[in-house]
Amino acid sequence: MFRDGKPRYWIAGYDGKFLVVPVLLALVIAGIIWLPQPPAPKPVIAPPPPPAMEPTLVLQPAPGSVVPSNETFVLSGSAEPGSVVRLNYFQNNVDHLLGEQTAATNGGWAFNLSRLQAGSHTFRVLAFKAGRTMPSGEVTYTSKPVPRPPAPKKPAPAKPAKKK
Repeated sequence: MFRDGKPRYWIAGYDGKFLVVPVLLALVIAGIIWLPQPPAPKPVIAPPPPPAMEPTLVLQPAPGSVVPSNETFVLSGSAEPGSVVRLNYFQNNVDHLLGEQTAATNGGWAFNLSRLQAGSHTFRVLAFKAGRTMPSGEVTYTSKPVPRPPAPKKPAPAKPAKKK
């Protein structure tokens, strides 16, 4: 810092090795200011969500209906057209798959169910398409034996008309 007992104020009076640090610092600052900046990152655009599925509905028989326990019946409804429709049955809090089919182009589906035991039965339908799922609400039916109507009586044979 001092040379010959005098402070060095002028660059010409400084030793070269002491000028390296300020010169390098000036170059780094100039490089930060004048070098081109990297481009701003492109915004990430999420793909649009898939269109919503049509609701899965159980239409027939109406939920809460009484169904005959001694006959077969049809459980039908609507779902997303072309979706895979699965019918589940709940028994002792366990889901059991009863059947699977593809919904028609109008979304209709139907399952033929065999005789149920008397009591309460809960079903749910799930529709699957393109990695999406649309469940129906749970529907409960009460099954009771329905008496069959009596067979029609055969008409008595016609009596011949009496001649006078």
